[in-house]
Amino acid sequence: MRSIIKTGKVNRGFLGVTIQTVNDELIEALNLSPNRGVLVSDIVKQSPAAKAGLHRNDVVLRINGRRIKTSAQFRTKIASLGAGAKVKLSVIRGSKTLDLTGTLTELPSARRAAAVTGSGKPTQLGVAVAPLSSRLRQTYRIDSHLTRGVVVTRIADNSRAAEIGLQPGDVILEVNRREVSTAKEFKTAYKRSGNRLALLVYRNGSAVYIVVSK
Repeated sequence: MRSIIKTGKVNRGFLGVTIQTVNDELIEALNLSPNRGVLVSDIVKQSPAAKAGLHRNDVVLRINGRRIKTSAQFRTKIASLGAGAKVKLSVIRGSKTLDLTGTLTELPSARRAAAVTGSGKPTQLGVAVAPLSSRLRQTYRIDSHLTRGVVVTRIADNSRAAEIGLQPGDVILEVNRREVSTAKEFKTAYKRSGNRLALLVYRNGSAVYIVVSK
């Protein structure tokens, strides 16, 4: 209300991260601290998050001293603070607890975060992948700034990949934090993973983790 009265529009704060609520699957697959919070799975370049020093795989526990347990709480808090607001983030990075500070900007009206969730139980993943190439970039309109990862080119019917929502054109960047750039690297990382694996998947301009149970 105050924002509308002052500026004639709703002023929503923007930090520049893709986040996910930390759950048991992510804790096991990524060996995260059991402290609940929100996992940073991607960061927009030159955004307030990048300038504040946030890293991928950081877990945010508090914003301005307030405990944050879900991604919905995180988004609501950041949006309601508005552009220009100072934020203090309490973050777990590996075994360390850090306090980072930043200044929010205004949420771009055209920004859209990827929404990819789910897990699957079929006996195999059922996905074909290929290295990034100019042909695949053109076919699937993959952002030019991506320099690593493997492109999903085919999904088997009734497979685990289909059930967890993978799509042709998705770019798998990591398997359990292990970077992959070839089909061989992807298969090796998959075989070496435990009962759960976390795929870092890039789609629609941002990256999110998809946890798969073997």
